[in-house]
Amino acid sequence: NPRVSDPSGPYSGGAVPPPPGYNPNAAPFGPIMFQSCGVGTIRTPPQTGLIVKWRDCVGSPSSEWCDDNDSSWNAVLETAPNTPIQMLDRDVAIIDADAGTPSVTGYVATVGTLNFGIAVNPVTGRLYVSNTDARNEVSFERPPEILGDAMGDEDGVCDDNEPSSLCLPGLNGHLVDTRVTVATGTTVDGTINLNPHIDYDNAAISTITKSLSIGQPNGMAFNGAGTTLYAAAILSKKVAKIDTSSVPGTLTTRIDVGEGPTGVALNETAGRLYVLNRHENTVSIVNTSTDTEILPRASLYNPEPAVIKDGRKFLYDAQLTSGRGDIACATCHAFGDFDLLAWNLGDPGNAGPFDPRPSQTSAGVNVECATNPNQCGCGPFHPLKGPRTTQTLRGLEGTEPFHWHGDREDFNAFNKAFPGLMRRSAQLSTSAMQEFTDFVMTVGFPPNPNLNLDGTHSSPAAAALVEYTSVNRDGNQFTCNQCHALPKGTNGRFINAVADQVQQAMKTPQLRNMYEKTGFSLHPDASVAAPATTRNGFGFVHDGETDSLTTFLSNLVFTFTAQGHTVQLNNMVQLLMEFPTEQARAVGHQITFDGTNNSNATLLFQLSTLFSVLNAGDIDMVVTGVFGGIPRSFHCTSTGASTASCQPDQVGESPITAASLRTMAAAGSELTFSAVPVSFGIRMGLDRDEDTFYNRDELDAGSDPADPASTPLNQGSIPALNWVGIALFASVLMVAGVRRRLRRST
Repeated sequence: NPRVSDPSGPYSGGAVPPPPGYNPNAAPFGPIMFQSCGVGTIRTPPQTGLIVKWRDCVGSPSSEWCDDNDSSWNAVLETAPNTPIQMLDRDVAIIDADAGTPSVTGYVATVGTLNFGIAVNPVTGRLYVSNTDARNEVSFERPPEILGDAMGDEDGVCDDNEPSSLCLPGLNGHLVDTRVTVATGTTVDGTINLNPHIDYDNAAISTITKSLSIGQPNGMAFNGAGTTLYAAAILSKKVAKIDTSSVPGTLTTRIDVGEGPTGVALNETAGRLYVLNRHENTVSIVNTSTDTEILPRASLYNPEPAVIKDGRKFLYDAQLTSGRGDIACATCHAFGDFDLLAWNLGDPGNAGPFDPRPSQTSAGVNVECATNPNQCGCGPFHPLKGPRTTQTLRGLEGTEPFHWHGDREDFNAFNKAFPGLMRRSAQLSTSAMQEFTDFVMTVGFPPNPNLNLDGTHSSPAAAALVEYTSVNRDGNQFTCNQCHALPKGTNGRFINAVADQVQQAMKTPQLRNMYEKTGFSLHPDASVAAPATTRNGFGFVHDGETDSLTTFLSNLVFTFTAQGHTVQLNNMVQLLMEFPTEQARAVGHQITFDGTNNSNATLLFQLSTLFSVLNAGDIDMVVTGVFGGIPRSFHCTSTGASTASCQPDQVGESPITAASLRTMAAAGSELTFSAVPVSFGIRMGLDRDEDTFYNRDELDAGSDPADPASTPLNQGSIPALNWVGIALFASVLMVAGVRRRLRRST
């Protein structure tokens, strides 16, 4: 990074030193003997980027850009020719909803890094936002021990039985602070610490009562007096009860509920709090007088397969997977994705070298590390690798090995992160880690919203796609596709550091979520003034230092017709913004007809497009709404390139053309056409509990279409019928249905 090596920086452009108190000549901060680029080569820590935070660190009355050594980088970032840099950090938008045209009237800034839930005090009008605040400005996964601490081991490693006061700065499992932020108008009044029992600075992890810990608060609800706030904590199987009679407030009680609580609803008159436990699909009922759950929980039908139900807890359950019970993998890989941050997770306790990458076959391009991962420019790695942006957990299947360096041969190899990063007492068992792996491999990307509705590219991106696979744009030697191979955007191989002009060898990253990484606007050349504000703190490549894909592709190694913003370069940027995922672009698209828009040309074109995607077998389609005066649903199947037939949710009713359904929509009888994933149509349109009985038949018979144990046979379990029995029962339902419709008509 040119700014780190700037002579006007606090270290005169030299290597960033280790935290104060550590011996800078001791491994791994000092020289390490590596067998790379020649026998006996001595490798010092690589020159990497550096994470700084706007805070007070040098004793002045104002804030500076500070590293975790309490050194200021203002001379590099805040003096000419650099424009003063600020993050917008707008976390909550205040919207005037009463205006003729609703508009934003202000923002609440510095609320938190990841914000999950929002509630307004019904009496004071104050705003409460549940969030986690990241500590990614702190370097190192595992902090080093302060030498001479008289603990006896003097091994330089901060062990779990040593309090943090005897350790140098480091994350040590303290990745985020979990809290609720309180604001009046646009002014933050303070934060409520949801883990006041944890002394991160002085208490050894083994002394923490982690059963009290709260992880990632989500949905919230106030009582009518505005004196009590309930917050569902998805990582902890708990609801946090907060006294808000003073500002900001105080955590008073932790209420045990089911797995994965995400939302709460309060019936204050009845003294009941209802909690949706999303991961086990139940509702907990809490007695608010005793703050205890009334068992059994109300069960909701859950169509998820066992691989999801069994393995999801290892992503979300902080009590199970971390040393203090306040964090889980989902803390950074939020909802299986990422946090848009970079972390410096080097390990000072590792003397190096470190290189568990699998060897590669010799096939590939000649800048790859091939069969010898430790050849010059390929490895081994230094244990202090510098900042690395969080990668998504979506779409991992078939993209092994993992990590920016490919240093995890498969997902099971991440088991070491539980004791190493999250400070769990031990790794998961082999069987538990396999359950976690099986679950993660089911997690996929959503559709790319930048594609056309039918999944095709825009004209610029389509032109770039031809070049992507056929024109040597990388040094006039390789096509983009040779490394970022379609369809996932990676060939799973390692690029030589010398060839890639970086400090350490990198695995070719996948490209399916580039559109999510925009918002960083710093100019990479320190001689060019940067914009005054930016919406994101990190951008593209391994450490997030590249502000845009345009900047990245403007690198001289990429041989477009002319350097700079050429048509070919801009087309390639557009292709990367439209890079397809495994999910059809149309999935999730909905069109509602209400009688006033049944012939709207734009909506008709969209509907025709959905039919063409349905005809191609890339989606299923359902229709829901009011039909014949009652709620109904339909499952549509293709009958042509732009037509479909829709089966009603009642056995014996004849299919209706999609065109007829559209024309029947009216005020009070709106109908919504929805594109859903392949194989989901029957469940979402006809039989939501998958008990073989259609939704409307169950409602007419008095059974519950959301409960497979409740059927028109009025039995306690799903009937075991053969096809003859099913056909016979269906005929009975059909006759009964005709009679009911006649009665309704009468």
